Amino acid sequence: MLVAGPPALTPAGYAQQDSRPLSLEQIKRLIQNDFPDTALAGEIRDRGIDFSATFDRQTLESLRLLGAQEKTLRALEPYLPKASVRVITRLDRTIVLVDGKQYGITDTTGILQINDLEPGEHLIETRNRPRYKDGQLRVVLRPRDNQEVVFEPEVNVGTLTITPLTPNLEVTVYNELASLTGTFAKRELAPGIYTLQARSRWHQPITQIIQIKAGQHLTLPVELELDEALLETTVVEAQKAFSSKDYTRSVNILLEVLNITPRNLPALNLLAQNYLRLNDTPNFTATAKRILDADGTLDFALLLHTEKKGPQPVRLQLSRTALTLEWLDGSETQTFPLENFSRAFIRGDVQSEIFLVLAGARAPKRIPDLQFSMANTYDPRDENREPQLSQRDKINLLWNIEEVLRFSLEVHREFLAVAAARPGREPARPTDQPPSGKGKPAVPASRAQEPAPDPPDQTARKEPGSAPKAPSRIPGTTPGKRRKMPKKPKIPSVRKPNLK
Repeated sequence: MLVAGPPALTPAGYAQQDSRPLSLEQIKRLIQNDFPDTALAGEIRDRGIDFSATFDRQTLESLRLLGAQEKTLRALEPYLPKASVRVITRLDRTIVLVDGKQYGITDTTGILQINDLEPGEHLIETRNRPRYKDGQLRVVLRPRDNQEVVFEPEVNVGTLTITPLTPNLEVTVYNELASLTGTFAKRELAPGIYTLQARSRWHQPITQIIQIKAGQHLTLPVELELDEALLETTVVEAQKAFSSKDYTRSVNILLEVLNITPRNLPALNLLAQNYLRLNDTPNFTATAKRILDADGTLDFALLLHTEKKGPQPVRLQLSRTALTLEWLDGSETQTFPLENFSRAFIRGDVQSEIFLVLAGARAPKRIPDLQFSMANTYDPRDENREPQLSQRDKINLLWNIEEVLRFSLEVHREFLAVAAARPGREPARPTDQPPSGKGKPAVPASRAQEPAPDPPDQTARKEPGSAPKAPSRIPGTTPGKRRKMPKKPKIPSVRKPNLK
């Protein structure tokens, strides 16, 4: 008697029987019954499997040994268990790579979740912003793992601070990868070798090689040397503008130079001459005081009036301690200490002539007054090129010169009084040589900070063409107190004109 077995399974009949996920036993039985590879792969993709929680690569290999073909194995691979990794860099916008392949960028919290990694060993790398070092780490992932991989940020820069010791300093720091300018106050730079260039208009530029290391805080003071040649050339340019009577341009050039070198005597002297010609009394007076404070000499071309001779062109040179007259014809030079004079003032005569008077001291022996007037030009030696001065110009110039002379006499008198009031000390006497006819004037050797004992009172020996030298302190007076000025003689005077 024959017993009929179960009917043979066909792809169409099998699909009609069930649509539930395939079990592992069903797949094995279909493989053993030589179920077509393409049809089985389609059933797995359409219906899925119910053993994904326990399915692993070892199970897949057992099916291969049982006779599973390529398409069936490929349909089962997506059900293999994967591993996950949570990359934490604490930095946003960090690029994350796994085994050299980019998987994404960290979010604003510095985290990137990576799923569907094959179990096994992997190399995880981070590409950070230039300020931080890149990182890498090897991990071993088991099936269904979800590991956390943490990369602590490590600074990959050094800082550079430049302390400028020169005004208007311009700094550039560069290498083959970057070029930076501007201020450098803890400026972050990537490690490497850099070239530093510093420049300023009135100084000589420098170039220096520096090295920046990761984590290093480098501080560099930068000071440039003055470009003396450039300063001299600029003063010459101002002199040319002065010669061409472009006084405003000359003043602007000189102010730039004096902003860098405030005690530049050639620039100060030329600036004073510009202000004289511009009739700018306040700025002229201020500049003249700066010249005297810098131990410089003021220079004025005047006419000296004496009883025996007519007006003689002279150059009046004023320093902090002395006054020198140089006859422009080269006949002689005389130097007088400032204590020879008591005051400076302007007076006029009945012919409406205006004079600058330096009143000589009256004790211990009367010293003759010096009386000056203005020539018809600023410089009597060059009358052809210099413009003719009006009466108003002459009055303005004499008032300017009188203001400076009066200031110098007052400052010198106060210095002598202060020096005389010091305990156990006498006022210092300037060592300018007395008038001695022809010759070069002596340089004042006494200073306020080095007072010398006052020699016994004596009257300087009078030589032909010279004036007597007065002692630095009047006998019979109390040191430190001003003596009364002699009464002004009753002569016609001139009021200071209002030129506005």
